[in-house]
Amino acid sequence: STDIYTNLLSFLSDSDYIIKEKTVLLQKKDNEGFGFVLRGAKAQTPVEEFSPTPAFPALQYLESVDEGGVAWRSGLRMGDFLIEVNGINVVKVGHRQVVNMIRQGGNSLMVKVVMVARNPEMEEMPKKKVPQQSKRLTPPAIALRSKSMTSELEEMGTGCVFQKLRKPKNFVKTIIRLILILRSVSQKHRNLSSTGKSL
Repeated sequence: STDIYTNLLSFLSDSDYIIKEKTVLLQKKDNEGFGFVLRGAKAQTPVEEFSPTPAFPALQYLESVDEGGVAWRSGLRMGDFLIEVNGINVVKVGHRQVVNMIRQGGNSLMVKVVMVARNPEMEEMPKKKVPQQSKRLTPPAIALRSKSMTSELEEMGTGCVFQKLRKPKNFVKTIIRLILILRSVSQKHRNLSSTGKSL
């Protein structure tokens, strides 16, 4: 249910970043696309073993958004996680199914996404020292293995960071860094065990 995202918002509300849900209605013409590339895990049926986390809240996300396109003008951005398509929860739905759902809507598409933005107020404050554990979390760690992106982030979180962090504040910051790492490497590492589709 969408309640998990409401809880996520309140959990991270006092961090260095603003995390929010956004629902937008996209309207395109017959001769154009919605202006984004959707990427996610390969699956034709819901991936029941997937559990949404703050670092990876859904299986499908926007790998890129065409600047000036339909999605861009509606406020969608690269790295936004896709939560609902035309009112249907797609958190655990595979890539091909989500693409088909989008196409079935024709020229109209209602989507709900989870987006992350840096908090302007925190930007003005002196930067705090980064926890030692999180410094080891580099982009190549995400791209080296051939497992799905979901599995990688889950293992990376439990094995490298989450178990070592005891302070809730550090835990929150590490979650946000995982999301930002995903954004930064999504363009460079397209040969992961995932699939993408321009829509």
